Amino acid sequence: MKRAYDYVNVFQGCEKINLPKPEGIAATWLFIKALVGNTSPFASYPFGRMSCGPYTGGYSSGYGNYRPNSCGDIETFDAKLRGFSHMQHAGAGGIKCYYNYALVSPLYHGLAEMKEEFGEEIAHPGYYSTTLKNSGIKAEVAVSEKVAYHRYHFEGKGILQIDFSSGDLDKSFGPKFAFRPSEGTVKIQGNVLLARVVMHGIPLYMAAQCNGAKDVYLWENYRKISSKEYRCPDTENTFGGAFEVENIAQLQVAISLHNFEEACAHLQEHKKSFDQICKDTANTWEQYLSAIEIETKDERLKEIFYSNLYHSFLKPANWGDRYVDFPTMWDIYKTQLPLVFTLFSKEAKGMTTAMLDLMEAYGYSPINVTLHENNDSRDQCRMIMEYSLTDYFYRYSDLDVERVLRNAAKDLQENTDCLSPETAESYTHVLDVACACEAMYQIAKATGNDEYAEIFAPVKDIWQQAFDSHTGILGDSHYYEGCDWNYSFRLVADMEKRVELAGGKERMTALLDEFFGFTREPVEQLGDMSHMSGEDYEKLIQTTHSFQGFNNEPDMETPFNYISVGRHDRVCEIMRACVKYIFSDGRGGIPGNNDGGGMSSCYIWNVIGIFPVAGQNLMYLGCPAVDKTKLRLANGNTLDIIAHDLSEEDMYVDKVLFNGKEINDFRMTVTDMMQGGTLEFYMCKQAK
Repeated sequence: MKRAYDYVNVFQGCEKINLPKPEGIAATWLFIKALVGNTSPFASYPFGRMSCGPYTGGYSSGYGNYRPNSCGDIETFDAKLRGFSHMQHAGAGGIKCYYNYALVSPLYHGLAEMKEEFGEEIAHPGYYSTTLKNSGIKAEVAVSEKVAYHRYHFEGKGILQIDFSSGDLDKSFGPKFAFRPSEGTVKIQGNVLLARVVMHGIPLYMAAQCNGAKDVYLWENYRKISSKEYRCPDTENTFGGAFEVENIAQLQVAISLHNFEEACAHLQEHKKSFDQICKDTANTWEQYLSAIEIETKDERLKEIFYSNLYHSFLKPANWGDRYVDFPTMWDIYKTQLPLVFTLFSKEAKGMTTAMLDLMEAYGYSPINVTLHENNDSRDQCRMIMEYSLTDYFYRYSDLDVERVLRNAAKDLQENTDCLSPETAESYTHVLDVACACEAMYQIAKATGNDEYAEIFAPVKDIWQQAFDSHTGILGDSHYYEGCDWNYSFRLVADMEKRVELAGGKERMTALLDEFFGFTREPVEQLGDMSHMSGEDYEKLIQTTHSFQGFNNEPDMETPFNYISVGRHDRVCEIMRACVKYIFSDGRGGIPGNNDGGGMSSCYIWNVIGIFPVAGQNLMYLGCPAVDKTKLRLANGNTLDIIAHDLSEEDMYVDKVLFNGKEINDFRMTVTDMMQGGTLEFYMCKQAK
């Protein structure tokens, strides 16, 4: 019997999208972001610090042959396999910091910059291998929670060259993407190579050990040096160490944020064979992936589902005393973090602790958290960590509420420009701050912290000021990766008031129908944009008024607005189109930047038929795409979701029962969900 692990295709999303030709409403959705998922097949551990895989310098994970991309068609370059690097991102876009450190190159004939061709690639969660076409060397990499493991098959003698000065992406992309350490030291200690490099202002302590190596030495600019310690005199220098090996060589690499002692200790933690590490990591992946068990006769859907679930569990990365790689909070707070919080208590606790630590360090809620001393991007959004802290509050009972409210109050003082549409950089920031204050107000009232409730109460309703009373749409403002329509249908706490601002249910329905394409013609997706100016591109987005089709994060939750106007049938039609046309299997199966699992986790929620509203004690009930789902919740309870009479034709929901009691408004609380039980959807052919 196949396990969840067996369905995962780790290559999903690493190439240009290759989706079924959209029909119906799906043909009206305009993809405005990158037409590639930006994922990679690197060996990774669930929320692990180490990932390891083939480095070409490609955008954005260091894999493949894509140049930096944002919109329209994808440009390529002549990419060669240069070795195997560590700590890659997971589906990120332009976040200024791309890692790809400690480049390991297997060579036969002396030190050199490796430029190889890929052979056949084989990968599973936690494992990757390829045989290099030119040299014939077989390369395998695997990871445990803290260490990367390499195994290379030589015919006789060879060299494992490690470039400790490597980082980020191909140098031809320019200084924004190619990075060298600001300082570096490498030395030999016994049979271990040690390197301290400062990357993007962050000191990294690296340790590498090769079992059975014949010799170990240092090098500068691909020339062997006799010294046992080397300090880099110039940021342009290439430097590292090398092991002389023979036949089968096994290498371990560990990285610490603190000191060499910790990195070396990680190397000593697992005295297991390469094959046993692969087996252990596979079992760990199965434990995480089996937190959701689905039943469907569609084997292809299972592959798409578990591949997306895999991508949902890669980041943020656990570095022991902190989590990093929230790339960015704007991308993951709506779907990926609620999914993690629902299923895994340890990770939920660690991530929320990291958020509070960061808020105290910054004085506000940062958006972009990477291994970079200053990599924030506040133009995306404001006060977003408050949403995730609220999501934790409704799932667990151990949140330090006073600490949360204290930091949120301080964060509010850093965002006073957002308290009025006239002073805000973007009307979306007004919504960000208002809804964050609504979330904090609800927590304060629920826990008897009335003094904090009084702080947030005057702010929580200011979102209403951002809407134009004549159009029912957000006013004229700057909008990030979208237009006023993409942000006008965010799920606020008072949806009754939102519908009123739109002019009532009939008018709100008409706006939604135009946005989702029920009353628009199909669009032509952006291809070669060389003929299009930036002004023309912005005009296209501003005048199309289109849902982005799960290609990007700004409007992924918007279909559930239809529940507030009594049109759940529209939710069903949109979700059926999402599952059928927007996500697929294979290398082209993710419709845009996966952004730390933000897109993948959106797909997961929609397939199982429930959807979280970030920052609220609310789950919307959608349209399941599988017969049964078992959620193994973080608190030990189980939620079974059953779709009775589900078929291609039976796509609408006749009624919903939770533990035998009918739900009439397609809503349930997070706290009820976490109690577990049975949620039953009765499907039918005709919309109610």
